[in-house]
Amino acid sequence: MAAGDRILSLDGGGIRGLIMLEILDAIEQEAGTPIKDLFDWIGGTSTGGIIALGIATGKTISEIQKLYYELKDKVFDRILGLPIRPYDTAQIEELCKQYFGIDRVMTDIQHPKILVTGVLADHSPWELHMFRSYMDGYEPAAEGFEPIQPPNKQLIWEVARSTSAAPTYFRPYNQYFDGGLLSNNPTLDVLTEIHKFNTTGPTPQQKTASGRCLNVVVSLGCGHSQSKRVEVPDFYIRKIKERCCFQRKKVLKDFLQFINDVIGRASEANGPPTDRARAWCGMMDVPFFRLTPPLSDDVPMDCTNKQKIKTMVEETKAYIEENKATIKKVAELLTKK
Repeated sequence: MAAGDRILSLDGGGIRGLIMLEILDAIEQEAGTPIKDLFDWIGGTSTGGIIALGIATGKTISEIQKLYYELKDKVFDRILGLPIRPYDTAQIEELCKQYFGIDRVMTDIQHPKILVTGVLADHSPWELHMFRSYMDGYEPAAEGFEPIQPPNKQLIWEVARSTSAAPTYFRPYNQYFDGGLLSNNPTLDVLTEIHKFNTTGPTPQQKTASGRCLNVVVSLGCGHSQSKRVEVPDFYIRKIKERCCFQRKKVLKDFLQFINDVIGRASEANGPPTDRARAWCGMMDVPFFRLTPPLSDDVPMDCTNKQKIKTMVEETKAYIEENKATIKKVAELLTKK
């Protein structure tokens, strides 16, 4: 056991979760120890939440990779090349049940401690929700809102379904939307939860753990592509005579572009979210590692193109090779006695 807590944070990103699985496999191979035994806490959003739950329930990296290819083939179905959105929720729910079991609850997970994000969409404004593998910190829903299951009754497969309920891809699950809408890079939210657990817990064990330090924080992303130049969206028609069909179409297009960019910025995983997490760890003198490869192409969350996925995986492997020294350092810190 390392001297302090070892933290793993996993971003959201749909099928690009395969990127994080490649990096996890490299860390596992370098450490010579299963990922499950290398971390004390694992937090994840959406695809990262599914991976976190897979690891915590004893699945190997290769088994989780197999699940992703099943998701691609069975869930992200297409007709005449056009995506069906929202996708058939029955398919993903059936896969989650098969994969995690129909009756296992979050408190069945003993180690590592798991945090998975969701969004309470029955609140206005939305609120971030943490699905936990332990009871401490549980708060029932306020009067008038949909009930929130405690961890000892919260089914694991439902957590996987809830954290990945991305609007326009899947219908909400009960009151939950995809956690990526508020915490696509959950590193800071995970660290905040750990701080609460170690300092404000009701049990004597937790109160005495207030001085427990962090040993290392590892944040994995789903890759990133370069920004592209676009026209500034302008959906204001200044003159009545300009209100022709063409202008209305342009206004609608610009408005949709604006909404897309707002959602994209709200769910940003790189840039400021990573910078804040790095600064937070730096102030505590805690080693922080962010691993996410540059991609030559923008791979959609629901990509089914075999060549695109193959290229994405190959670029990830090249990135891992280029960062072998960092992977080795991470493995050393994770196995430090």
